[in-house]
Amino acid sequence: KRGHSRGRATDMRNLIRTGESIAKVDYVPYSGHISIDSPSSHIYYVAIHDGLLHLIQVSMGVDQVTATPLSMIDADSIIIALDYLPELESVCIITGFGDIFKVGVHSEPDVVEPVGSIDGGISSASWSPDHDLCVITTHTSRLILLSQQWDPILETDIDLIVSSLSWKADSMTFAAIGERLSDGKRHIQIWDRYGSHIATTLDSDLPFDSLIGPIAFRPSGDIITGPVVHDAGSQGVQCQMVIFEGANCLRHGQWTLPHSPDHITSVQWNADSSLVAIISNTALHIYHRANYHWYLKSEIRCNPSGFTWDPELPYRAIMFTDHVTMRTMVFDWDTCISSCGIAGVIDGDSVLVTRFAEAVVPPPMSLFRLQANSSICSIAISSSSGSLAALQSCGRVSIFDSLSSRKAGAIIPADRSWPIDCTGSWRQIEWLGDRHLAVLSSDHGGDSLIVIPIDDTCQDHISIRLASPCLRIISYAEDCIAAQLHDGRVLRMSPDHDLVPIGVLPSPCPRFCVAPGNVLIGHDSYSRLYVNTDILSHQCTSMSLSNPKTLLFTTSGPQHVLHTLELNQSTYNINSTHSQRPLERGAIIIAVVPDMDRVVIQMLPRGSLETIYPRSLLLKSIAVSLKNRLWLKTFTTMRRHRLDFNLLYDAGPSIFSFHVDEFVSQINNSNFLTEFLSSLTDINTLDTIYKEFVPLSCQDQTDDRTDLSSLQYLGESSNVTVSSVQSATAPTATGKMNHICKLVGDAIEGIHDNAHLVHARIASFLKQNPAQLEEALCLIANLESSSSRASALRFAMAVVDVDLLFDAALGTYNFDLVEMVGKVSDRDPKEYMPMLDSLRRQSPLMQRYSIDLSLKRVDKALRHLSQMTPVPLDLCLSLIKSHPEQLFPIAFSLFPSPHIPLLTAFAEYCPAHEAGPVYEAADLLEQALLSYKTCGQWRQAMNLAFRLRIDTSDLARDLADSLVSTTTNAMCAIDGARLLSDYCNDVDGAVSVLSRAHQWEDALLLARSKDRSDLVESCVRPRMDSALRTCSKDLADAVKRFSYCCSRIKVIRRDSSVAIETIDDRFDERTQTESNLSGFTLTSNCSVESWASKPWSNISSVSKRPPSVKTRRTRAVKMREGDPREPAFLIKQIQSLCPDADKVSQTSNLLKVLAQFHELEKARLLQHEFGHFLDIVLSESVHIPEITTLPDNVYINWRLKFLAPIERVISTVSTEYSLLTIDESIQEQDEDSEPDVGIDLF
Repeated sequence: KRGHSRGRATDMRNLIRTGESIAKVDYVPYSGHISIDSPSSHIYYVAIHDGLLHLIQVSMGVDQVTATPLSMIDADSIIIALDYLPELESVCIITGFGDIFKVGVHSEPDVVEPVGSIDGGISSASWSPDHDLCVITTHTSRLILLSQQWDPILETDIDLIVSSLSWKADSMTFAAIGERLSDGKRHIQIWDRYGSHIATTLDSDLPFDSLIGPIAFRPSGDIITGPVVHDAGSQGVQCQMVIFEGANCLRHGQWTLPHSPDHITSVQWNADSSLVAIISNTALHIYHRANYHWYLKSEIRCNPSGFTWDPELPYRAIMFTDHVTMRTMVFDWDTCISSCGIAGVIDGDSVLVTRFAEAVVPPPMSLFRLQANSSICSIAISSSSGSLAALQSCGRVSIFDSLSSRKAGAIIPADRSWPIDCTGSWRQIEWLGDRHLAVLSSDHGGDSLIVIPIDDTCQDHISIRLASPCLRIISYAEDCIAAQLHDGRVLRMSPDHDLVPIGVLPSPCPRFCVAPGNVLIGHDSYSRLYVNTDILSHQCTSMSLSNPKTLLFTTSGPQHVLHTLELNQSTYNINSTHSQRPLERGAIIIAVVPDMDRVVIQMLPRGSLETIYPRSLLLKSIAVSLKNRLWLKTFTTMRRHRLDFNLLYDAGPSIFSFHVDEFVSQINNSNFLTEFLSSLTDINTLDTIYKEFVPLSCQDQTDDRTDLSSLQYLGESSNVTVSSVQSATAPTATGKMNHICKLVGDAIEGIHDNAHLVHARIASFLKQNPAQLEEALCLIANLESSSSRASALRFAMAVVDVDLLFDAALGTYNFDLVEMVGKVSDRDPKEYMPMLDSLRRQSPLMQRYSIDLSLKRVDKALRHLSQMTPVPLDLCLSLIKSHPEQLFPIAFSLFPSPHIPLLTAFAEYCPAHEAGPVYEAADLLEQALLSYKTCGQWRQAMNLAFRLRIDTSDLARDLADSLVSTTTNAMCAIDGARLLSDYCNDVDGAVSVLSRAHQWEDALLLARSKDRSDLVESCVRPRMDSALRTCSKDLADAVKRFSYCCSRIKVIRRDSSVAIETIDDRFDERTQTESNLSGFTLTSNCSVESWASKPWSNISSVSKRPPSVKTRRTRAVKMREGDPREPAFLIKQIQSLCPDADKVSQTSNLLKVLAQFHELEKARLLQHEFGHFLDIVLSESVHIPEITTLPDNVYINWRLKFLAPIERVISTVSTEYSLLTIDESIQEQDEDSEPDVGIDLF
């Protein structure tokens, strides 16, 4: 595959072979040089056949081999270099005799063309990675640089007989190793691509016996690697090491090879520098560095005749062996972590084991070490027995039992080990139940699954040939194996050895698992995460399955995130994850520790291990604990992870209430119970931070298997509401805290020996709202020992303010308790002892009165006063008057019989309109009359005047004047007229009052009923004519104003709509001024008051002296066209001009009285003009929604139907009516009158 990518390998992972094809070849590499053309997947090497050299071209995947005879090359020649040159589409072959040949591999037939020959022979040669330069060294210590067109660029003598060359990945420098002529020692020298010498290793930098073997530049950087032989000293033992030299030939470290090969033939880095292969005559060793430690991750014992990494796919390698085979291997990373949290990391012939449930130790450290007798290539840990099976490179299988009980720091040998006599390449091993092992093997015929029984002989192998190449095998469901083929198919092998398809993944996934229900989860090499056939994420970096059906995975991007997904849906997508947690960049999941809600993550590139506890796993664990009513375990889990203790109650209110005794008995710790009570709130956590929990009501509280057995943890996508499942017996949210405190307090009281829980009992009193301080102090006072009382008091003082506690102690009237509180709180006795001495000298009731008064408990103080003999009346009245609203109801209950001073005090406290009856009840008639008169209650006042036998005429006139002058209400005018007519015999005044109030019918009725028809012409008609003139004038003015305002607001809104449509997108950025003005746009409907509150101008803050009333009035109504406030002002004008129901009724009454006076023409004209105005309002309301209209019946019933309509139409304004004119007309109003922004119609 092209574009292959992986997350960076970490030290917690093992290197596995996810693909291996073994093919027999008729041509064995002659010199070990191999070249790969990745785009065409061709492999080139030189082989000897029938005494003649041939260039072999192998096409990977199609098993096609092409041999081109190299008759021009002597069969005795040593091949120094072989490289495929993409631009020339040919292979360059350089021999030790000095000959250079070019073979065109895309011509038919292949053309062998000699390029040239170099005298003296060639000792080493190498092409640069960009294939622009070829560096050649001769046996005569000459350095030659050739271009791609074979033109010599440089030829110079050097002081080195070079045996190996290596280019840096950027083709800018190259290094050579060889024997220096001047001292006979082996050195490393570095040149740039132009042939300039840069550096040479010094003698002081080589405390080793000699440099051996080839060297290699690391692709990612400027580090040169090369093996050396080091003399261990007096023991006479030599070991081999790999050293690192920088581009300036300075030392950058080294590591010792755990197994010293006989002869190292090659050192090769893969493309991303994560792996380095050391090839010897007898084996291939692959090393990986992490956390400053070099791990031997894989060993393949064979006789390599050629090896190379793919230049584009970092984890693919090609190797030829002397057994006439070509092996194409694909490597990948995987963790070996059991479901019980035991991790194993391969390091050569040992396995580093860590139990994450006990310790989180990053390799190369470990909890203990398993030691084998040869290198290990694959391991597997049994989830049921905890045993580890190791597949070794020597062909043996070793078993290490009981990993869960091994001591820390131990080096443990294998408990059982036996050889496996089977041909093929062993790749992976897994447990098939507890009594069988399954091994994935590859040979010439393909891949096979080998089932090995674990018994004394271990010889009865069963081999199952797979139909296509296998990618991975994993254990699942305790006794099954899942095998994933390269085409994505997943097969299940049960203990009866049958292979059954269980699903297909869209692409090969080196990391996959199987969830219950045969749900397949796969993570491919392109960072895609699949659940069955659904793509869950395109940026997945790691994943893990937590029992039973919870998937955790991490994603990269702008923010690295840990996701949690419940596998209980039919389709899956990234939006269905119910939990997300941000992580540090590069963090990946290593393991999920069961029963501990712990997720071990590794931080890259540091490699450190960290532990987190995702809330989703914690809440799931809490749900399980609550299901089994494990209150103590649930409490300690929530306490450790700082979860809200309110969840203990909110998850099942009725369950907690019914089992509160069990809750208290399980915890049985005063500190824990106090911590629980102190965290209580009235907020339901299921509505806020724990919406994932869905409680179910308790269906049978007498049964132990109550609704907690069905308590569930759901994702955020759940549509179940909390209110629909809350128990009906649960208290309301506002009383939840007090309810729980009472439950827990009663449960503590029910325990026989509860002395150790006294602090929790006190907390149950103090946490209530309001705090039950006196009950808590009484509990403290009843304790047996003084030390217990002092300890309880100190605890209470830590919870409640000491002043409140002192006042509460004083409120118990227990002076000994007050002294104890003062003493424990370290108060100065001079502060409270004089007060206590003074109280002790008083009578008991006076003591309690004084204490309650000082504590502002005035209700209790009044009750104590009422119990005294005799009752101190002055003291009672003074106390009642100081707190009238609170104490008057209590006083009337304490003194039920009529009490003149109490009623008098209450009358003085009451509002004026309620004081009259109270004065009458106290027989204070004159005060009652004055109260009635002041409040305008003329009926009560007249009734009391007749009772007192005083002159009623003057009183009636005063009452009438008061009613008419203080208000313009029609009912007040009618009442005033009645007083003048009935009690003063002033018909003229009564008719005048009714006429001024436009109560025409009442005025005419009164004048004619009193036989005063002259008043109709002298008083009623003039008032009617004046009202008609005023109405006509105001109506004409209102029509003009209304028409102008409507036309103006429509123009403004039309212009603003056009302006908005033509705004350029370039001006999206607004200035602060524009932002401030956004509160009143041209289309805004905000009021002038709301606009005035916006801080767009600071001018008003210049002067501290408030402006005059006249100035404020003028500013409030003055407006000019184009002002930003104009739309809001116009809307307010329009709304004020619209007639309401009162104005319609007034107009209708005026029309009726005009008709009675036979003024039909005037009535017809008024009705026409007012109707025309109403029609204008209705028509404009269609365009201006802010206009409020009246119901249809109001618009219809006001007319006099017998008045014939007239043809003349009132003229509307045809010229512009400036808003400034409105300003001026308003300012012409009386300065003393209160102006209104709206314009009155009448």
